[in-house]
Amino acid sequence: MIDLSMRQALSLWSSLHDAERRPDSYNIVELYLYRFMPYSPLASPEDADKHGETGRAAAAEAYGRANVAMHDLLQHFAAERGVTIKVNDRDLGEWLKTADFRHRVTVSVIKR
Repeated sequence: MIDLSMRQALSLWSSLHDAERRPDSYNIVELYLYRFMPYSPLASPEDADKHGETGRAAAAEAYGRANVAMHDLLQHFAAERGVTIKVNDRDLGEWLKTADFRHRVTVSVIKR
């Protein structure tokens, strides 16, 4: 896992745990990509364009790393808890590392 502080990882883990404990029809949680990112003024969507190509490149890199961190955390949670994870109704897989999500995803935590 990359770029996640202990506070970020525990907060996200708690959200996944809460979704896991709900009945099957309510086992969904919305995760926002900013929760997987360290703060960077250059990478914020509002400010990236103000900084031109440097800002857009910083934002692309930050969101790319956030997608990888999200994949790694979800993969670890699925392995530890013995659950199936779906992101936007798609099975968790390597595709998530390059998905380029920048706002919010819907995660389903399904008991096996």
